[in-house]
Amino acid sequence: MAIAGLVEAGHLPAGFGEHFSTLARLLIAARLLAPEGEPPPPAARIALAKACGQESFEALLAGFGEARRAVAAQWVHHFGQELEIDE
Repeated sequence: MAIAGLVEAGHLPAGFGEHFSTLARLLIAARLLAPEGEPPPPAARIALAKACGQESFEALLAGFGEARRAVAAQWVHHFGQELEIDE
């Protein structure tokens, strides 16, 4: 995986691959369980969380926020531009 190579080369911090994996899993699973871009119905929320490796929908949202902040921090570090992130 390219992210692992960037971490190994010291261009990204250790553990960054997990943030990337969280975002990738969410992108794929959300297309199936929340195709309109809105939070899925309650019955599908736990399935979405499990598909993304989280125990609950709340944990998924927290992990998603953490991953977004980690990507934004690296963007600033490498490109010098702040990303707009609504919290």
